[in-house]
Amino acid sequence: MSILSLDVGGSKLLLARFSQGEIVEERQIPTLAHEGREALLKRMVELILSMKEDASSIGLLIPGVIYQNSYVRKCSNLPLNDFDLKAFIEKETGLSAFVGNDVSFALYGEWKKRGGHFNNVVGLFAGSGLGGGLILGGELYSGQGAAGEIGHMNYIPEGRSCGCGGWGCYESYVAKSGMLQRLEEFAQEGGNSILLEGRKSGEMLDSRVLAKGYKLGDSLAVELFEESARALGSAIASLHAVLEPDLFILGGGVVDDYGEEYFDEVNKWAQILVMPSMANTLKIETSMLKGKAGIYGGYYFAKGK
Repeated sequence: MSILSLDVGGSKLLLARFSQGEIVEERQIPTLAHEGREALLKRMVELILSMKEDASSIGLLIPGVIYQNSYVRKCSNLPLNDFDLKAFIEKETGLSAFVGNDVSFALYGEWKKRGGHFNNVVGLFAGSGLGGGLILGGELYSGQGAAGEIGHMNYIPEGRSCGCGGWGCYESYVAKSGMLQRLEEFAQEGGNSILLEGRKSGEMLDSRVLAKGYKLGDSLAVELFEESARALGSAIASLHAVLEPDLFILGGGVVDDYGEEYFDEVNKWAQILVMPSMANTLKIETSMLKGKAGIYGGYYFAKGK
């Protein structure tokens, strides 16, 4: 028997079929979320059925607030708010379904791929937003359903606005959504940067372009790099003081595309800001699975943890 894992993203639906712990087949189609809930659900079901074959279960990664591995409470980029996705998918496909937050599943995938040897792990995944995940006591921890929203802890009171409706969140300084705000301020100030070349107002930044700008010494790109790394290092130090986990895992497009120099800068700030008497237990690593972490997490969860 095989197991499916579906990443329901804002721009694409990526479905993978696993056999004996490895991906043996993948299919990808556009999400087309603007067409509405009914159209999206139809596309999801058709994609799943096209690869169902001998599958027994499926994990579904959703970028939102999920309760009881079933109910989508809030999903900003997809028309799935207040919807029991598990019940729907099970009815339409006949598969056992497990629904989870995409970043929590990404952390779960990373943890399982490492053999599950650490009891307490914190994941921080920086891309367009800053997602978080928690493994506590050897279990994926979700609190009452939405725990792990590390990106929305406050970093700077009365700071930049955030997509969550708050102000000054870590996400607004670490992730590309916050960088975009600074970029547009910079443009209004009349600044020059290669990050402004050939792009439309409001268009999300590309992590690869940010990394290129940094390597070329572009002043704005360097500013965004340093601000992001410092903020992420601060988040790690604060979380270490509260949880003192065995391991922090960093992933996402910002981390992957900035590369080793970014990791070193984040680690530097984490070491500067960590509580001195706890510094010897601070351990940080980057993602092993990169962009596949969530897909693997969905697989492991659907497999039965």
